[in-house]
Amino acid sequence: MPKFAAAFIAMAIVVAAVLVARSEAGSDKPPGPPTDAISKELAHAPKGTLRPEAVLAIAPTRSATPMEAPAASRLSPLLREYQKAKEMKPLYERLSRLQHPNGEEQWMLASILQRCARIAEDEPDRIKRGKIGDAGARERFLASLPDKDPQRDRRIAAFDQMNYDSCGDLTQLEVKRKDIRDLLAAGAAQGDPKARVAMVQQGISDQQRGPDGKWRYDQTKPPVIDDSQIQALKDAVSSGDPYAMRQAMGLLGGSQYGNFSLRLADDTPLNYGALFLAGFLVSCDYGAQCGADSDWLQHACAMNGQCDAANLRDFLMYYGATPATSQSMAQYEAAIRNAAATGDWSFFRFHPGPAPGTAIYQAPSPP
Repeated sequence: MPKFAAAFIAMAIVVAAVLVARSEAGSDKPPGPPTDAISKELAHAPKGTLRPEAVLAIAPTRSATPMEAPAASRLSPLLREYQKAKEMKPLYERLSRLQHPNGEEQWMLASILQRCARIAEDEPDRIKRGKIGDAGARERFLASLPDKDPQRDRRIAAFDQMNYDSCGDLTQLEVKRKDIRDLLAAGAAQGDPKARVAMVQQGISDQQRGPDGKWRYDQTKPPVIDDSQIQALKDAVSSGDPYAMRQAMGLLGGSQYGNFSLRLADDTPLNYGALFLAGFLVSCDYGAQCGADSDWLQHACAMNGQCDAANLRDFLMYYGATPATSQSMAQYEAAIRNAAATGDWSFFRFHPGPAPGTAIYQAPSPP
């Protein structure tokens, strides 16, 4: 989905151990390929017994097999078009002329408006859309890259690939939040899972607005989620729609609720970051855009020089996650995939209370 990467959470990259290893070796050269001993250890060591240098020997490669999306061919032609579009106006104009748009078309109209149009109640607080920075941003970006950067050409190419304005003059449209909500409600009524998840999100967001409609952040009064909304999110995970699945897992795994938190079945805490990323990877298998040409990977290459991953899985496992988080991601991914296929959520516990990080700010409930 165009411009999706700009909204992603920043992920720390563990490099201190590499620097220490180079310092102790008395060399500032990049580590070479793993030795035979380390290769054998990677292949045969029991879980939890690898030495640190074995972990440091892991490296991604662009020659790796790109991530396949077995269900991508089952995406609707419209969703495939939306996913690859770099200009929203032709798609919006075509959809807006429909006499009887279906559920996905209603969701798509709402999505385009939410991304591009001016929302009357939120201006001028809306995040600026379009290309990165102003007209001189590319020149400043080029000037900031060291001439000796071995990734320089790839970083420039990645910047140019992701630096486009998908909205154009759609930014001149002005709508009210109710206009978008009405489209989503119509889409949800027609059964589109993305629209149903978006309506849950709307209900949660509404609780965080003041009487004037402006965003209100009060950590002592977190939003709540009800049983019907939780069921709607579980249904979305089972829908096979990658964008509904992705957003639903983001909402189910959120730690912001005053009356609910997702835990492991044995009542131990979840790694919420790992859960979010695991949901992302499952959506990749159902057709979400997760290859080397995705905005996420293009952004990482351009801005951080992280250009060697062939797909989102490689990127997360090498650049984005610690070994511990990677292990959790693998467990959660298997559990989410099972829930999507069978409806079995027994890996998780739907706890009727807040996560610790939310609970500490809430006032005690009245007796």
